[in-house]
Amino acid sequence: MLLAALLLVAAPLAGAPPGSKTPRPPEAKGSIAVTLLSPDERREETVVVTLAAVGPDGPLKPVAERKVSLPPAPKLARVVFDDVAPGRWAVAWSGPRVAAGRMLVSVRRGAVDSGRHLLRLGLTVAGSVRDDLGTPLPAARVALEERSRLEERDTFHAEVRTAPDGGFSIEGAPDGETLLWSASAPGCMDASGLLGGATRLEIVLDRAQRVAGRIVDPEGKPVPDVRIEVRYLREGWSTTARDRVVAGEDGAFAFHRESPLAAVVELRARGFRLAERKLEALPTEGAAKELLLGDVVLDRGRALRGRVTDAATGAPLAGVSLEATSTREEASRLVTDEQATTSDEEGAFALEGIVTDRPVRLVARIAGRAPKTLEIGEGTDDAEVEVVLGRGGRVEGRLCGRPFELARSEIWMTADDFAKMRSGARRPDATGRFVFTDVEPGLRSFVRAFAFADPANPSGGAYVTGGTRGTLLVEEGSTAMLTLGCDGIPLSGTLLREGAPAAGKVVVFRGPGNREADAMVDAAGGFSLNVPVPGTWSPWIDDPAGLGLRWAPASCEVPPSGLSGCAVDLRPALEEESR
Repeated sequence: MLLAALLLVAAPLAGAPPGSKTPRPPEAKGSIAVTLLSPDERREETVVVTLAAVGPDGPLKPVAERKVSLPPAPKLARVVFDDVAPGRWAVAWSGPRVAAGRMLVSVRRGAVDSGRHLLRLGLTVAGSVRDDLGTPLPAARVALEERSRLEERDTFHAEVRTAPDGGFSIEGAPDGETLLWSASAPGCMDASGLLGGATRLEIVLDRAQRVAGRIVDPEGKPVPDVRIEVRYLREGWSTTARDRVVAGEDGAFAFHRESPLAAVVELRARGFRLAERKLEALPTEGAAKELLLGDVVLDRGRALRGRVTDAATGAPLAGVSLEATSTREEASRLVTDEQATTSDEEGAFALEGIVTDRPVRLVARIAGRAPKTLEIGEGTDDAEVEVVLGRGGRVEGRLCGRPFELARSEIWMTADDFAKMRSGARRPDATGRFVFTDVEPGLRSFVRAFAFADPANPSGGAYVTGGTRGTLLVEEGSTAMLTLGCDGIPLSGTLLREGAPAAGKVVVFRGPGNREADAMVDAAGGFSLNVPVPGTWSPWIDDPAGLGLRWAPASCEVPPSGLSGCAVDLRPALEEESR
């Protein structure tokens, strides 16, 4: 089961404005009221109260806002949000002098009174950021956050950049006993800690180790424009590459280590094999401030040359993209060597820097023809290949599911687990129909993915794939038929998370023989799907618990005749259950 890093969805407020591109929300069924008590006996406070739907990664962008003026204590103000759809919502408040606060509310039907909340005057946390030589660090990032273990989300977060003298000030912070601080600056190691009630914070960042070197070819000539990524290792697995630089015209490069962890430096250049340099973990004390790698020699590897032609006419094909890849696993991380080029007017191409000690997969693609995949065996000699592109086959299919599930769905086609599946994605229509044309002949798998918008990356998106999938043999010039999620034993019910509807989540049920089936949960927590066999089916949702929290086992016992009304409530596991 392939899972994306991020899943964002929420039950919207009813009554979207005319002309909105958002589908019309469900009929409004509730309201939320909150009463705020003044924090000060002498002066009036201005407070902004917001309402936001709660997704798997916390509250989303607010959908409603109220601005209220609180007279001096003991006065209060009542704020009401009407026409709220069922689901989980966050009510938050903040003001110039008021400590930010937030509470989570579950709406099912009718009015919800979230009670009275005494506002607190916020703290002002000030200080400075310097390096270990005492030099002020301008434009350093300083953040404060308060986390709730119960809700697993930030309840307060604020960050600022330091002034030219390294100073900073953050207002409106809650009681510092529960505040965590973090700081970072270019050329320095990150640092963090517990504020512990203090309002003055003097932060010292250790200068990071500078790593430098020069990249050359086997003849000792500098290699320019080399892409360099640094991956930090933790207990054998690789974190996301954080440092990215490009070597200059003289082949020289330098970067500062952002972490004391062991690391792998990956150097990639067109026409050369991937090169790596491993960096040991830095000691807690006495680490050198500079590490010189000297000359890093890139290996030219071997070459793949060939010609691309049309299967029907034999004519050369120009503009065909060709990519040669080889993947290996090392220390629980996948390392990929890759080279890419495009065929010329004569259909000719040449790829250099190809690995010699492992097989290589060569994939050729151009619009209007089926891709072609060739397996090139290991070896040190250059290789000549002929690539012939045809029209391939056609796949017509139907995806079963509820209308809102179909609207969120994509169908991905792949030949193996490591394929770049979304490159061949198709959206089904309102009836679930989809078509793939120019499909490369062979055994192909088709997987349903749920697609979501990512407000942090408007040009991208987030995806979750699960158990709705099928495999068939595609033949040249033929049409194959496929159905996904239409057959099997019906299973429906309600999915809750600590008693509240798990609205908008993708739930994947795992059953006998590690079979899988998936569905999307509606605003009331309802799910409906077909499972392939009877037996015990356990749900899993893309809902990271955080802070070490794990969910207690839960399941549905599905008989051969099917099951409806299965109520599953995910709750925190007891210590003995999580072992």
